[in-house]
Amino acid sequence: MLLNFLLLLTFLLTTPTLACKCFHQPDHSTGWDLRNTVGCCRLTKGTLNAENDCMATSLEPTMASFSKCCKSQGKVSDCGCPKGCADEEKEDEHVVVE
Repeated sequence: MLLNFLLLLTFLLTTPTLACKCFHQPDHSTGWDLRNTVGCCRLTKGTLNAENDCMATSLEPTMASFSKCCKSQGKVSDCGCPKGCADEEKEDEHVVVE
């Protein structure tokens, strides 16, 4: 029984992020920003779940764009950026979230 619990715990701790949000601070200490999360998700053609999180699987081709959108609003995305994302974020393009 303990082995099953440890295996489940290991799986849960190593599972990648399933949903993305724009946070006010990099350490997530002040919570997340609903308006920018929803706006950036829609802008990048992502899919929102019932908790208004942007589903990471829907963002795979546009993860860099989601992160860039959050950053342009002074926020930080909690999703890991795929290879090449850092280069795209260097561009100084301001994205307007409606």
